[in-house]
Amino acid sequence: SNLSHRVSLSTPRKMSRHRRSGCSGALVGWAALLAIAAFGKSGQLAWVCSSRAQGGASSRSLPLMRASSGSSDAPKIIFVPMLTLDVADDMCNAALAEANRLKLRPVAVAVVDAAGQQVVLKRQDGCTSASAAIALAKAKSCTNLGMSTRDLRDKYVERPMQNIAMVVITGGEIAPFPGGVLCREVDGGVILGAIGMAGAFGEQDEHCCIVGTKAVGFVPVPAEGSLPP
Repeated sequence: SNLSHRVSLSTPRKMSRHRRSGCSGALVGWAALLAIAAFGKSGQLAWVCSSRAQGGASSRSLPLMRASSGSSDAPKIIFVPMLTLDVADDMCNAALAEANRLKLRPVAVAVVDAAGQQVVLKRQDGCTSASAAIALAKAKSCTNLGMSTRDLRDKYVERPMQNIAMVVITGGEIAPFPGGVLCREVDGGVILGAIGMAGAFGEQDEHCCIVGTKAVGFVPVPAEGSLPP
């Protein structure tokens, strides 16, 4: 079986959890909350997390299954693409390789999933710890707001206090300057996660993130940076 875990719900107050090794507890809690939110009078609802071979770089998906009691209709399953660790690692390595090709100063790069949770964070020798925190903030900014950090900066260029307020409200998880790139799936444009880099100039960080995103077959937002190829 491909099951990673299952959360089944028979009544709003009674819940059983089943999780296989390797599946995060946070994902179980997330699935449970969604199950409770979607519970209705129709009967059982279950979230199932599985791995499924797909075309393209994203090889895992999260299917949602809802079954109605007393109904002869087959359960409807919706597959949601998920960013895998291997792909996130390849993305980071490609971005760092481009930084080395350009002979940039030491940088840090981070990849988060669609929920803004850290998947990979790498820091080159000699890179400051602050750069690592900024790279992660850039990546989280993209998934939290559904745009690149360059677009975020440009959106509020005439209202800078808006960006400052968001930085404060989110506890520093918003970075309104270039270097964070949103990653979308080729088919359907589903947001898979984001990549952020820090340590060089913002335009250089952004360029390397775009290269890393394209290297694994995802669509970067923005599609092109301001640096020449």
